[in-house]
Amino acid sequence: MSKIVVPSSIATLERLKYLAVELDMMEAGRKPARRDVSADFLLLLDENAIDKVTRDVLAALRASVAAALKGRQIVRITTALPLEASGEQAVAKWFRAQIGSKALVSFRTDAQILGGVIIQTPAHRYDFSLLSGLADGRTKLVEMVSA
Repeated sequence: MSKIVVPSSIATLERLKYLAVELDMMEAGRKPARRDVSADFLLLLDENAIDKVTRDVLAALRASVAAALKGRQIVRITTALPLEASGEQAVAKWFRAQIGSKALVSFRTDAQILGGVIIQTPAHRYDFSLLSGLADGRTKLVEMVSA
């Protein structure tokens, strides 16, 4: 068997972790029907031209997914509302192009930020949320009034 490659389109932390759990379950003996597996699992099979899934193939797939998770920088993106899958893919692709293919993107939602986005890298935090903008505006207003 040739080296298994995890498709770059599976670029979010959550998707890779889900794929790892799915492979763990299959290795443990749960053999789902093809219609019951994730699209990412099917993509992994298709991209690597795998037509028969054996125990050895599952082990190799799991090792490749584990290697894809290991030692990668995580960029955490917080939005007020969840992004659609296509939006997550577009953002992940853009981040990988900007900061390197080793980056994984993790998405979460927090309605308290009201709108906008908060981006956290291992070294920086960028807050472009509406909540932060309102707090900055309030601070400036207090400074102007008290001057």
